[in-house]
Amino acid sequence: SPIFVNSKIKNMKQTLLSLCLLACFSYGCQKKDITVPDSSLNGLFGSWDLVMKSGGFSGGVQTPLTMGYQQSLKFTKEGRCYTYKDGSRTGQDNFEFEYQAQGTNAPYEMHYIIKYKEQSFSQWVHIQNDTLFLDDAFCNDCYSYLYVKQPD
Repeated sequence: SPIFVNSKIKNMKQTLLSLCLLACFSYGCQKKDITVPDSSLNGLFGSWDLVMKSGGFSGGVQTPLTMGYQQSLKFTKEGRCYTYKDGSRTGQDNFEFEYQAQGTNAPYEMHYIIKYKEQSFSQWVHIQNDTLFLDDAFCNDCYSYLYVKQPD
């Protein structure tokens, strides 16, 4: 009967429309990896434990032992950085890489920085094997940080 055929076609159209909407929604919600401008920066992704930090007004050196807690970072390929204190997450931020001139006297050296979006804060980044060096950028009384990579 024509009514049954029309009803069946209508149900098929609704099902097809629902599937198309679901596919579009799923594709739009997929996490996208950030652009990594240099292959040496791929080593950043993963978790890192603070070994020491130095600088600030006093220029002193601090370690987990002198601070009384363990500080860690986790960088993801989706461009998120998570901060941890004694294993508990204390913060998060989106980040991206930029290529910037470093130094106060010409000729300037070009280096990569991690630019944190919500905090409007940047750090010079250098990775050597399982060691991460971060230096606060564009500030007075800046800190330098040394991290070691956690095993996967």
